[in-house]
Amino acid sequence: MKKYLIIAVIAIIAIISVWYLLPAKQKVGYAYNDTKTIIMTATSTVDNIQNFDVKGKKDLSVAVIGTNATATVKFAGSISVTPGNPVGVVSSSNQWTYIQLTDLDLGTIVNGTTGLELTVGTTTKMYKLSGVNLNYLTPVITSYTTGTVRVLLISDEGSNR
Repeated sequence: MKKYLIIAVIAIIAIISVWYLLPAKQKVGYAYNDTKTIIMTATSTVDNIQNFDVKGKKDLSVAVIGTNATATVKFAGSISVTPGNPVGVVSSSNQWTYIQLTDLDLGTIVNGTTGLELTVGTTTKMYKLSGVNLNYLTPVITSYTTGTVRVLLISDEGSNR
């Protein structure tokens, strides 16, 4: 009898150990949200192209924080295998388009082509991208004259990484 009890305890310990040693996967009851931050400052649009890999994320929240910034921030999206380059012309090998956002404060739509106008002072705004299915989301700064722009992105659904 003791022999079976010892074997059962060892088996339970082995199962628990394997469970915790597996690669980071979403466990039942735990949501995994990916938060990514990009800090951008430069004097030209070309210097301000950075991509968020958002494969598998349909609902995203975005915060834009401008510190003494005068600039326009636009968001380009791509479903290509490689990120699009919003400085270049749209083509079969450079696929992208500007994405509209919903202002979480006012509920208004921010046109993707127009973007977000930041003026000197501190600006903190939050936006939602709902129902998008992109591979890459690229914040782009245009009309930059001064300041720092920080872009934070969080996925609203869990991930099985």
